[in-house]
Parts: sequence; structure tokens; C-alpha cells
Amino acid sequence: MEWLLLALLAFVAIAFTAWRGNQRAKQLQGLLQRGQPTMGVVTARHTFRGKTGVRRFILYEYEAAGQTHKGRSHVNRQTFERWAEGASMPVRYLPEDPRIAAPQFVIDEAQRIAHASP
Repeated sequence: MEWLLLALLAFVAIAFTAWRGNQRAKQLQGLLQRGQPTMGVVTARHTFRGKTGVRRFILYEYEAAGQTHKGRSHVNRQTFERWAEGASMPVRYLPEDPRIAAPQFVIDEAQRIAHASP
């Protein structure tokens, strides 16, 4: 019975991860097509060391639709080192839901990958 519960938990975790990845892909597609530019500010940078390696995040704020929104992006070491706290950073957001946004460098990378695909 315990193995069945573990298998069910593993399945739910995998399904959630796949669903979340699909949601983010749809958001990036929307940002590519309809994203509005604004300027954001890097508010923090975090590094986490774990069993699978180092993960780096940039946290940022941006103004859209008269409100301040917060975002975070998982980045590689080179990008992490490029953006210091307090730096201005281009961001794109969805006008229909300004909470959905990404730094311009994420949009540029998604566009590069989209154009490289057959």
C-alpha cells in the first residue's frame, strides 16, 4: 500500500511539473506576441546551493497599469553577474494581466529558440 501512495505522489508531482511548464510556455508566447515594454529594477539576487547544483535568481520590480509588480527569474551565472541590485532592467508584461511578465533577456532567448526550431 505504501508503494502505491508513493507512486501516486510521484505521478502528481510529474503531472504538476508538466502542467506548470506548459503554463509558462503559454505565458512566454503571449509576452512574445503582446508583451508591453516597461523598465524594471533589480531588487535582489539570490543563490541557492543544493544537491543538484547552484540555482541563481534575479528578483525585480516593475510598474504596469498603475501598480508596482514583483517578478523573479531563474538565470545562469553569466546573466546573474550582469545584473546588479539597483540596476534598471527592461521588462515585458501582458497588458491583460500585468502580473505576468519577464525580463527582456528571457523574451529574447525565447524568441531565439522559437526561430531556431524547425
